[in-house]
Amino acid sequence: MIGFLHELKRRNVLRVAVAYVASAWLIVQAAETLFPIYGISNTALRIVVTLLAIGLIPALALSWAFELTPDGLKRDSERERGSLVTTKSGKAFDRIVIAMLALAVSYFAVDKFIFDSARDRELIETANNREHRPIFEHFDGKNSIAVLPFDNMSSDPKQEYFADGISEEILNLLATVPDLKVIGRTSSFSFKGKNQDLRVIGNSLGVTNVLEGSVRRSGNRIRISAQLVDVSDGTRVWSETFDRTITDIFEIQDNVAAAVVNALRVHVDNAPSRGRPTQNSEAYALFLRGSASLSAFEPRDAAELLLEAIALDPEFAEAHELLAFAYWKQSARVQEPVALQKLVYEHASAALTINPDMMFATALYESGKIEENSYFEQLEAFRRAALAQPSQSAVYDPLIWSLVQSGYFHEAVSFAQRFVQVDPLSGLAHGRLFESLYAAGRTSEAK
Repeated sequence: MIGFLHELKRRNVLRVAVAYVASAWLIVQAAETLFPIYGISNTALRIVVTLLAIGLIPALALSWAFELTPDGLKRDSERERGSLVTTKSGKAFDRIVIAMLALAVSYFAVDKFIFDSARDRELIETANNREHRPIFEHFDGKNSIAVLPFDNMSSDPKQEYFADGISEEILNLLATVPDLKVIGRTSSFSFKGKNQDLRVIGNSLGVTNVLEGSVRRSGNRIRISAQLVDVSDGTRVWSETFDRTITDIFEIQDNVAAAVVNALRVHVDNAPSRGRPTQNSEAYALFLRGSASLSAFEPRDAAELLLEAIALDPEFAEAHELLAFAYWKQSARVQEPVALQKLVYEHASAALTINPDMMFATALYESGKIEENSYFEQLEAFRRAALAQPSQSAVYDPLIWSLVQSGYFHEAVSFAQRFVQVDPLSGLAHGRLFESLYAAGRTSEAK
């Protein structure tokens, strides 16, 4: 055994192994940094790591059989043992190994103690700067709205999900407007079927405007009526009825959202529009049912429905995004979330392949990276999504959970307070605020 180790040392195999591993590690670190900048997927990074691992075997085999000399590569059997060339070759390898190790240690030190610290300081400073700042401080009183669930006027009571879905889709469109406070689905839909005075609803939700309406579907025809009401005096600000075919459903949603923004005189560069996310009406109906199941805290049922929608239209980006969120919801409830985490990554990645501008899908994509040990990119992606569209209540749940898990308690409190503002009657929002306050040591407020 001692003789074999001596032979490995004499043939520079050990030196080559150390130099190869250090060089491979540096290559992987460089690839991990540069690939995301150029939009190269993690699949390419895995290929690089695999090739480098496989390459170690031929590298060691070559170092056993050959030696690099001033006259080129020579077989070990062709050179003199203990010669000056052999000694110089060994010293050259020593210098290479030392250089590779020095580079590796330097990179690790800079990344760990400078870049990581800078990123942590940035996130903490951001948290401290925003901790007690109201999210809607720049809004005037008119720029707030609740979208109530539209009444199902169809003869088929099973179309209830469709009426609710249309309401939620309009709510989500309005929530993309940064200067408009839009109350979340849970709070708005809590008044479903209660027939309460709109002024009471407005006061309960802290808004000055309410959008209500009805949906009637008959075969391929659809009629949607909507009206915007100022709850301070009950006056109708805007109303319209759309009588179209089912294929015009997305255009109607865009028209309603644009009319509301215009009536409220909210400044926008472009009217909110989702275009046509799918050409398949059956896939869209399944998407709406999946969305309703997810809102009812039934992520498994939602996932099954969304998988059916994607089977009908694999290019339905919003279905992939919502399915990724449904899997994220499930992963938070199980002890071994790795398989579900992979599904989050897979469908978020599919959504971004179709539409790279989906911010929530981007955040879910970051959260699904199993090989990542740092939460930083994930936290930043969720935070950017929340700040860009502060009324999108769905993003707050994973953001706050991730912040608490990674120890950013004050930042979690800040966003949990925002979550409650956006969805004041949501038990989940208040639950996240309690968890954040408790984690931050603010136990009396948590109670």
